Amino acid sequence: MTRCFGLLGTGQPGDSKRVGLAVEGGVLHATEDGGASWNIPIERVALLGWAEDELHLELAGAEVSFLPEDRDATVTHLVPALLAMHTTSTAMPAAAGPSSPAPPAPVAPELIVDLTTRRDPVAVTPVAGRAGSAPRTRTPARVAPPVRRRRRLAWWVFVIAAMALGAFLATQLGRPDDPAAAARAAIADAGLPAVTVTVDDGAATLTGAIPSQDIADDIAAVVAGVAGVDSVASNLSVPTPPTTTIPIPQPNPGDLVRTALDAAGVAGVEATLEAGVVSLTGSVVSEFDRRAALAAIAGVAGIDGIDNQVTITARDDADIVASARSALDTGGFGAVSVSVEGGNATVVGAVPREVLGDGFFRYSDSVEDAVIRVAGITGITNRLQLAGDEATLRRQLRELTDGSPVVFPLGRADLSDTSRATLDAAAEIIQAQPGLRVLIAGHTDTTGSATRNEELSGQRAQAVRSYLIDQGIAANRLLVVAYGELFPTAPGAQPGDRRVEFEVAG
Repeated sequence: MTRCFGLLGTGQPGDSKRVGLAVEGGVLHATEDGGASWNIPIERVALLGWAEDELHLELAGAEVSFLPEDRDATVTHLVPALLAMHTTSTAMPAAAGPSSPAPPAPVAPELIVDLTTRRDPVAVTPVAGRAGSAPRTRTPARVAPPVRRRRRLAWWVFVIAAMALGAFLATQLGRPDDPAAAARAAIADAGLPAVTVTVDDGAATLTGAIPSQDIADDIAAVVAGVAGVDSVASNLSVPTPPTTTIPIPQPNPGDLVRTALDAAGVAGVEATLEAGVVSLTGSVVSEFDRRAALAAIAGVAGIDGIDNQVTITARDDADIVASARSALDTGGFGAVSVSVEGGNATVVGAVPREVLGDGFFRYSDSVEDAVIRVAGITGITNRLQLAGDEATLRRQLRELTDGSPVVFPLGRADLSDTSRATLDAAAEIIQAQPGLRVLIAGHTDTTGSATRNEELSGQRAQAVRSYLIDQGIAANRLLVVAYGELFPTAPGAQPGDRRVEFEVAG
């Protein structure tokens, strides 16, 4: 028994199995690769014919195809065995009896030739039917052979290649021979300025000078639409429009000074400006108004210096004392005494701690502010003292600086030997009152600008503070304030204005 191997299936995708077929004893034996096997009586097997390389059969009523691995062995062994079994079964006499089945129909000679020569049947072929049935005709199933599939695949490959070649040729044939020349012609047709155009492998570059950026954009857009141009790089130069500077009118410093004086409400003061220096002239009723005029113009832009020549309208000293006494009583400063000589007021008194409120320094400033507003006052000498230890410290420091003031050279903050000797004595006095703080107040004369004078007075106060710290005074006991030129000792620039004074801060 020779077994022929091949793929057996119904023609549906994925249902083929590798089996071995053999004929023996009137039975078709089929064995799968996995070991399963089944037998079909030869009466249930019908040969349908060849379709290219596949042998079509009907097995137990189901049409199947068998693609042999060895076609010659199938033709030589399997097909003749099937035909022989059909012939033998036809020659065998049927068993007697009414229920005996009719013998199978003989296989037509055309089918034998077809099966043994492997020709494709071109018409309906009579085949052997099952036992007891009349001969039937079947049309063999057609399955595309591998050769035909390969030819079909080759055909589609050819079609796709032809389409790609056609597209490439269409692209190349659509490109002009000289895209740069075509671009220049397109620019001229659009009425735009001529520029240099170069095209390298579809990349266009524009160079040249044109009047505006809008025209440069238009040229680039025209070139981008030319056949054969894939991209555009613009190196066109556009002139930068000239910058127009609009001058901003600067205000006249003289007008600013007048505006500042009017805003301060200072009457009777005239101001002239020459070479950046303001000269104030006129007459006012009190030192307060004189200082107000100075403070009003101190921050005006364009002012380098102030010459304050404003005078105070003279009054009888007795009248001034009466007015000052009234002002002190109204302000609640009954413990303070006041005297006036030549328009200069001197305030004295030992101030108890319980009346200080916000501190002695604030109290002392309030007293001066009340007196300085009195008409006829040209200046103030403050000799207020604190009661108890504070009063002693204040009195001792004032007596020290009255006898040997701490003064400075013009425009500088250097300590002289005389000033150092005074500060040595001040350090001993301050050390004797360890529970009190001291305020160091820096002053200048009216030479120079108000801003510079304020800065210089602060430098002088800091110089004194640093010296006292070097003498052993704790830094947290020494405070600094810069008054600048606001509190001169007398009208005009006086050497005594370039000073440092001490106050007890509590």
